[in-house]
Amino acid sequence: MKSNRQRRLWVLLATAVAATSALAEGPVSRAQVRAETAAAVAAGEIIRGEGASGRPAGGNVHSTRAQSEVRAEAVAAVREGRIATGEQQQIDGQVFVSTETRAQVNAETRAAMRLGLMPRGQLLARDATAAEVEQIRLAGERARNAPTITAAAAK
Repeated sequence: MKSNRQRRLWVLLATAVAATSALAEGPVSRAQVRAETAAAVAAGEIIRGEGASGRPAGGNVHSTRAQSEVRAEAVAAVREGRIATGEQQQIDGQVFVSTETRAQVNAETRAAMRLGLMPRGQLLARDATAAEVEQIRLAGERARNAPTITAAAAK
């Protein structure tokens, strides 16, 4: 117990000494801070913007392939189904497509929000009762069975 207190005292003393020595050097001007920052960025010690931390120090990563080559590869991947488009999701080579329409999902979400089941701000989500689950399901059914503009135009 006594050694723990001594350790804390030494840490406090070392912190006070470090703070005092930093003050003894005097204030640093903005120009000095800017110069030090620019030197650190140039040396690759500071990452600019949202760059990844795994980048090589001291520079940008440049592509070794032509843009047309990369674009052709991307178009081929979309054609072969290796890249999901629209509302599809691809996991491990299997493409999953939603079985519900956008209107149905929208209606169910609005019903859940109206019932207070969606978290917002400081409010947490709560579990829905059986009656609330049925209300949400019925909202989705109504949206799925509602006439659409394209169906009305087709008549």
